[in-house]
Amino acid sequence: HGDVLELLVAVVRYRSSLKTPREGLCSNWLSGLAQGDKIPLWIRPGAFKFPPATVPVVLVGPGTGVAPFRSFVSDELARSRKSLLFFGCRNRDADFFFGDEWGLHEDVEVVTAFSRDQEDKVYVQHKMAEKQEMICKYILDMGGWFFIAGNSKNMPSQVREALVSALATKLGEMAEQFVEKMEAQNRYQTETWA
Repeated sequence: HGDVLELLVAVVRYRSSLKTPREGLCSNWLSGLAQGDKIPLWIRPGAFKFPPATVPVVLVGPGTGVAPFRSFVSDELARSRKSLLFFGCRNRDADFFFGDEWGLHEDVEVVTAFSRDQEDKVYVQHKMAEKQEMICKYILDMGGWFFIAGNSKNMPSQVREALVSALATKLGEMAEQFVEKMEAQNRYQTETWA
């Protein structure tokens, strides 16, 4: 955003079976800074290589994984691109990162999954199962690309399975091979972290 660097950081702090609470080193250090504090940093390019502006995209960014997609859709070149964003977090009121901004992008459709706002947990892969026809439209009919960003634990493999399931509604048993071909062509990309 111009000459301003914006970070989306989830502070890691939780209790485990150990006596001492577990804390993320960097996220807790950042949360302890005061406004105006100077911090040493370097910037490196992200791993994503986005397609030409005429190619639609499906973006899956739960939690802080939404950050690269917020930057992407805010970019002047991406404003007229058809985009389908699956965003998930625990609670709408506490964690809907950039929730007030998504409506400003008329070509971005946002599908949300708030896992703790109801009795049964709902994640992005569950919302993908509800939107299989739309995913097929973006990927098969419109030649779209597919991107995943976020936690590397279970989410990426579950989202991949949800994509294969969606495409299987049109491709049958060929869906897995189609996703493998997308990976080989760089039409399916992930940027995940622990």
